Amino acid sequence: MQQRQPQNPKPKPTIPIMELLAYNSSVPARRILKKYGKDDATGFKDLQIRLENLYKEVQDKVELEKQLVEIHPHKDLILKYLSPTPPVDTKIIVKEPTSACEGNPNCGCNKKMSNAEGLVVPSELIKTGVNTDLLISSVAIVAIVGLVIYSLKK
Repeated sequence: MQQRQPQNPKPKPTIPIMELLAYNSSVPARRILKKYGKDDATGFKDLQIRLENLYKEVQDKVELEKQLVEIHPHKDLILKYLSPTPPVDTKIIVKEPTSACEGNPNCGCNKKMSNAEGLVVPSELIKTGVNTDLLISSVAIVAIVGLVIYSLKK
């Protein structure tokens, strides 16, 4: 016989991060307190309160957060499933620019030339020998780094 699910299930209680650290990483948490010149805790609840107070008082919260992340009891599991994957090697192929009007004396558009992919490349760059492959590769790398940073902040 199947049991009925309650219509309004009670939400599971959330555990504050400082409580989790106090109970599951008490030795490293006490080291952090000592590092910041705070008194040692007398028990788990006291350790939780002291960690919370330390976080409220400290000026460089980012540095403290990094230290707290390092002692998180589930750090390895979280990183296993949520770490950003390395970018896949991609090749950017840039075809040599062509123009239907290049060399045509009746055409007045010698300012820009379009390549086969529809990208408009200023003719000055082509004539001066600027490496468009390097330029496009640099833009791609900046975009990939931006995506990685954005995914890490989520």
